[in-house]
Formats: sequence, C-alpha cells, structure tokens
Amino acid sequence: MKAYLDANVILRFLTNDHADQSKRATDLFASVEAGKIRLIVLEVVLAEVVWTLESFYGNSRSQIASQLTAFLSHDGIIMTNKPIVLEALLMYDSKKLSFADALQAAYARVKGPAEIYSFDQGLDRAKGVRRVEP
Repeated sequence: MKAYLDANVILRFLTNDHADQSKRATDLFASVEAGKIRLIVLEVVLAEVVWTLESFYGNSRSQIASQLTAFLSHDGIIMTNKPIVLEALLMYDSKKLSFADALQAAYARVKGPAEIYSFDQGLDRAKGVRRVEP
C-alpha cells in the first residue's frame, strides 16, 4: 500500500512533542520499516518540515539535515528525485543556503542547466552552479 504523507506527521515523529500523535506517527513509521506501507513525500512537504523545524522549533541546520537524511533514507519513503533532495539537504547545512535555494541549486547542478537567474548572492556559495543576475 502507498499513501502520501503530510508534514505534521513527520513533525510529530521527529519532535515527539505530542503524546498521542507522536506515538501514532511512530507506529506508522514502524509499519514503513516492516514493509507494510510505503509513504510518498513531496518536496513541498519536506520544505514545510525544514521551515517548521528551523523557525518554530529552533533546530540547527545540522540537526535538520541529519534527521531528514536519515528519515528519507528508509526504502519505504518514496520521493521523486530523492538523491537531489539529499544533496540539497547537504548544501542547506554546509553552504548555509535556504532549503529552497539549496534544492534549486541541487537541481541545476544535477539536471542542468547549471545556471540560476537570481539576485540572491548567497547562491554564489553553491558549487557547480553559476548565478546570473538579470
């Protein structure tokens, strides 16, 4: 069985901040690990998780990147272009880019073209990508 996964379930699982919902999220992921269910995570959902962990919970980039890399590494978690997203999490942490910028840079680097039109000079930290100002 496959189903889409919402950000709030991921957040309950990672933060363990709501007794009932966190337990149900943990039980769901136990079913994923047991191969009973596969969960589809959209990039926009992951972006919401990153933003919430950083802005509301105050987690560091390293914590977020580490937690989400481990989470996405499960075979039962389905994501289109998962390797690109994992690279974006690495850039988000190491290059101090926003997750959105890191994701865009990872796509540009892997899929091409390796140019991004932007006024954001932070993108200059993304290796293998050339920022072009319009």
